[in-house]
Amino acid sequence: MNSTHRKAPIRQTSPGHLFKNIKDLSPAPFGIVMATDIVSLAAHLLAMPVIADILFRLNIITYRVLWLPPLLHNL
Repeated sequence: MNSTHRKAPIRQTSPGHLFKNIKDLSPAPFGIVMATDIVSLAAHLLAMPVIADILFRLNIITYRVLWLPPLLHNL
């Protein structure tokens, strides 16, 4: 059997291509950060320090990750 396999062309992307459509970024990730913060505060007020601390730390990480694309876009 003689079969011909076609390989997909390799796309050359520039670093700017990754953040080309940053203006189209959905606001949903920012809503996740806000909701996580609200639940963290509620857990703190309900005397659940472990849950509050975990959610707060997760919130800090998520917030920083969400700021990376806009910051890198301006470089």
